[in-house]
Amino acid sequence: IQSFIHPDDTLITKTERDKLKDGQRLLNFENRYITKTGKIIWLSWTSILASDKNHIYAIAKNVTTKKKLEEEKNILLNEI
Repeated sequence: IQSFIHPDDTLITKTERDKLKDGQRLLNFENRYITKTGKIIWLSWTSILASDKNHIYAIAKNVTTKKKLEEEKNILLNEI
């Protein structure tokens, strides 16, 4: 999965993963990924470290459309 992370999000993703490995929950963390076709998508992650400390349970939701709408809204607001 590391090879698909957007280069601009590598450091923040590592930081959040380190927190997760220390036992902190990861709630609604958003970062970008690059698909095989080169398309950039945004994922929102919620993850927890399992009690055995060897596994991570994670759920990701594609929030690309939401992020694009937010960007368009901000552009319009800046034009006013």
